[in-house]
Amino acid sequence: MTTVTFAAEARAAVGKVGLTPEQIVEVLGSCLDGEAVYLVGSLAAGLGNAGSDIDLHVFVTERAAGVVPMLFFADRVRLDLVHHEAGRPAAVLAATPRDWVPLLGGRCALGRLPGMTDLKRLSRWATALPLHAGVPPLLDQAQVARAAAAVVRAAVEVSVRTAAFATILAAAGAEHAPLAWSRAADLAVEAAVRAAGEIFIGDKWLPAKARRAGLPPALLARARQVSSAAGYDRFVTSLGLPVSDPAALVSLHLAPAPEYTFAGRTYQLHGDRLLPALELPPTLRPAAALDAVGARRLGAAITANAISVAVEPAELDRRLQ
Repeated sequence: MTTVTFAAEARAAVGKVGLTPEQIVEVLGSCLDGEAVYLVGSLAAGLGNAGSDIDLHVFVTERAAGVVPMLFFADRVRLDLVHHEAGRPAAVLAATPRDWVPLLGGRCALGRLPGMTDLKRLSRWATALPLHAGVPPLLDQAQVARAAAAVVRAAVEVSVRTAAFATILAAAGAEHAPLAWSRAADLAVEAAVRAAGEIFIGDKWLPAKARRAGLPPALLARARQVSSAAGYDRFVTSLGLPVSDPAALVSLHLAPAPEYTFAGRTYQLHGDRLLPALELPPTLRPAAALDAVGARRLGAAITANAISVAVEPAELDRRLQ
């Protein structure tokens, strides 16, 4: 009889929720059959607690969508299991930029990133723990460094996009514009945390990651007090992040939508919302859009996903360099 040995790190991680690897295998059985099984998520990253789920990725040789997790329970602990094709981590990593620059004590990628879904998976694979003893890490040190540079860049981009949207909300006089500025500053802290090595993507773990990264306790409190464009610019500059004047770093893109005409007026259907058609070019800068349709209408269009905000990679690269 073959004796299965479980990795000590994985045993300690699932022990936080009161389970053992043996109990997990008993529940999941043949669902764990594959090339290798890895514990991923907050427990694997050392951030989880007694209320965490257990997330497992099984890598298989056959075709696997790797999208919808299978849900199980063991002693009321939720087990989320996803099958991925064995070559998927390498394929996602290959889509990330190779070039990088130093930023906030770490590395920040230069160039265009893959989608956020793949980046979140990459952060999980970079912090994954093998379930079984003797199985190598999912990514080696060089691959983890490349993944880390990409997720740092992702945090910078999301902060810039959020701040650019806050600019539009503020121009429209929206009451919740200060919240958007605060959120953008939070994301700047997230970039600093990831640059310090805490690359697991998960918003709720930001305070814990900041503590583990050794950042000043007051930093996150300062971020949450940011409520204006000037406050955001001061905050990111003090942090060492060259993204002040964020609206200059983004472009706006109109989403295609079916059009309908009622009483001589043309409307576009975005999701379940019917909005007056926007007579704008497919891609433009925020200043031009504000001049063309005004801040209120532009903010409403972005909220309805009729317009998306995207960072211009070349513009951000110039700032970072």
